[in-house]
Amino acid sequence: MFALLLSRVFELIAEGNEKNAGINEQHPLVTFFHQPDKLDNSLLLDDSLFWGSLYLFKTAHDPTINKIANRIASRKIYRAHDVWKIAERIIPSNHPIKKEDAIKRIEIINKICQEACEKLKETAIFKEKNCYYDTYGRPIYKPEYVLGGDPQQINVEIGGEILDIASISPIVASAASFKIHRIYFDDEIAGLDDNIENIIVEHIKTALKEC
Repeated sequence: MFALLLSRVFELIAEGNEKNAGINEQHPLVTFFHQPDKLDNSLLLDDSLFWGSLYLFKTAHDPTINKIANRIASRKIYRAHDVWKIAERIIPSNHPIKKEDAIKRIEIINKICQEACEKLKETAIFKEKNCYYDTYGRPIYKPEYVLGGDPQQINVEIGGEILDIASISPIVASAASFKIHRIYFDDEIAGLDDNIENIIVEHIKTALKEC
């Protein structure tokens, strides 16, 4: 939402219409936009500038800036669908995926989630309703392999020695990880929540039939 807000602010500055963003031509964002190679302009761009300007954005004439600024100020972050959780919820208990080892299961579900999100991105709902796809890796466990234990590892006692659990668990030792797949959307748009989930569920169910 921070990126969306500033992107729209810079669009208006580029049009010479910064007043609609709630700021004037002396604002640091404006001077930076016109002279980005000047170090003094760059040094002014910090957290305090953004939060100090938020009250200006809240009163902007531009509806996009106004809406996002007010939501950020009131901590009303866009809602999101966690696609991985949806997949886990609808996979039948007797599906072949459930019989795979943890590493293989994570690999298959990740592929299904990623494909479902990519297909959602092609729909009119995603493009026209300003939805956003966010994905990043999340390691399950980071081994330390410190003999005698380490505060940042899971320690187990084997034969009188304290070892990192990665030393005895093949799953943990594999450093298996899964990816976050989230679809963010404006929850103030009626019916958008259910429409997005229905599309995701449909794609996941189709993929499960092919597994």
